[in-house]
Amino acid sequence: MQNTKLLIGVILGTLILVVGVAVVFSKPAKTVTYDSQVVIGDERHATSSGQLSGAVASGSAQVVTKAVVVEFSDFQCPACRAANPVVEQIINNAGGVVELVYRDFPLESLHKNSKAAAIAAEAAGSLGKFWPYHEMLFEKQPDWAEESDPTPKFVEYAKQVGLGEEGFRTAMESQEVVNLVQKDISDGNALGVNATPTFFVDGEKVGLDQLANVLQTKIESN
Repeated sequence: MQNTKLLIGVILGTLILVVGVAVVFSKPAKTVTYDSQVVIGDERHATSSGQLSGAVASGSAQVVTKAVVVEFSDFQCPACRAANPVVEQIINNAGGVVELVYRDFPLESLHKNSKAAAIAAEAAGSLGKFWPYHEMLFEKQPDWAEESDPTPKFVEYAKQVGLGEEGFRTAMESQEVVNLVQKDISDGNALGVNATPTFFVDGEKVGLDQLANVLQTKIESN
């Protein structure tokens, strides 16, 4: 009899524990939203549907923006390269009402040339060619990623997108350009970015697999 009571007590205790765990894990995950201005930065490279061949300063695009996607990315990251056409398709499918803001988050401890690539892209951006150069870096990633000195490759790509060598080299050596990359890294760290690519939609951190659905909801609600 005593053993039966003990067994019943154990069973009841286990059921209570299981139900309690189920309740805890059935609660929806808390959405963390960050300050959008911190996420976007003071002035970043932004584009909307159909504009991926040109760059505009954040906030100056002449479109009715319904959502802003901020991507923290690393030009040497294979996952970022794979995600790039997916992100481009999502933005293009949004019909010009979603703005994509690119921010640099080179994981230099994993990708030795990533920060140099970010500086090169910002140099191209300072000369009005960020998005073509952005596309070039991802397309040519296997060619420059393991170079002991990727600078000659970066100069070659600058020429291919229509930039002069001297002006591009000067821009790459600019402290202002270096500071832009460092500011992105600092902001990314402050926002808890620890992997690439990382996405935010209007300050809300989302995964690539969630991006299209979150944007659709934003568009429909505006």
